[in-house]
Amino acid sequence: MITFHFSLPSQVLHRPVTISGALPYGLMANFTALKVVWGLHCAMEDGDFFFHKLNMGSLVEQYGFAFIAPSLGNGYFINSPYERQADFLQTELMPVLRAMLPLSPLREDNMLLGISMGGFGVVHWALSCPDSFNAAAAISSIFDASLPPDERARKNREQRPLVRLFSDRLLPLLTRDKNGDLLPDADIRLLYGRAAESGAPRFSLWYGTEDYLSLSQSANFVRNCRERGIEVTEHTAPGAHNLAFWQGAVNDAVAWMMGAA
Repeated sequence: MITFHFSLPSQVLHRPVTISGALPYGLMANFTALKVVWGLHCAMEDGDFFFHKLNMGSLVEQYGFAFIAPSLGNGYFINSPYERQADFLQTELMPVLRAMLPLSPLREDNMLLGISMGGFGVVHWALSCPDSFNAAAAISSIFDASLPPDERARKNREQRPLVRLFSDRLLPLLTRDKNGDLLPDADIRLLYGRAAESGAPRFSLWYGTEDYLSLSQSANFVRNCRERGIEVTEHTAPGAHNLAFWQGAVNDAVAWMMGAA
C-alpha cells in the first residue's frame, strides 16, 4: 500500500486543506485508472481517522482501490455561511486529485463513504452531483437537518453530549439563516427530486439498533428514497454511535461498494 498525506492550498476555501489517502501497492506496474472511494470523516476527527482507527489501509490492499479523505473540520461538508465545503469537494478536490493520480473519472468507478457527520456530507454530495457517483455508503449518519433529535438520544449517557454539541448548536449554525429557516443548500428535501430525475447513485446505510442519533434519521431517509425510486438498502446490527460499531460497518460498506457483498 502507498499512503500519502499532503496540504492542498484551496482556492475555494482560501486555506490549506490536508488530504490523506492510499493507493494499492504495485500501481505503477499497470498504469490502470483506479476505482476511487472518497471518504468523509466524522466530527472531531480528520482524514487520518480512516487509517488510524478503521483499518482502511488493509481494505485498499484487499480490494485494490484508491481512497481519498480530505480533512475539513466540523463543517458537515456542505456550503454554509462560513465555508463552501461542498464546492471545494466537487470543483477543486476531485479535479486536482485526478490530475495528480491515476483515478478513474468514470461514474461507475467513483464511490462515497461517510461516517456520522461525514454521512451527512456523503448524502448531500451524492444527491447534489448524482452523475459523479455510482454508490454511496453512510454509517451512523444524520441526513436531514430539519428533523429534531430523537429524545432517546437526549436520555442516553453516551449520546446526550453529541446531541447538545452538534444537533442543538453546530448543525443549526451551519444550516439555518438568521431567522431560523433551513438554508436551501442544507435542505435535503430539495435534492431528492433532482437526483431521482438524473439517476441517483445507489445508497446503503449502516446503523446500530441503539444508535438513537441515526435510527429515526435513517428510517426517514429510506422512506424518502423509496418514494422517489432511489435505490437504497439498510443494514442494522446491535451497536451504538461509536467506534466499535464503525469498525465492523466499514468493512461491510467497502465490500458492498466493491461488489463483494
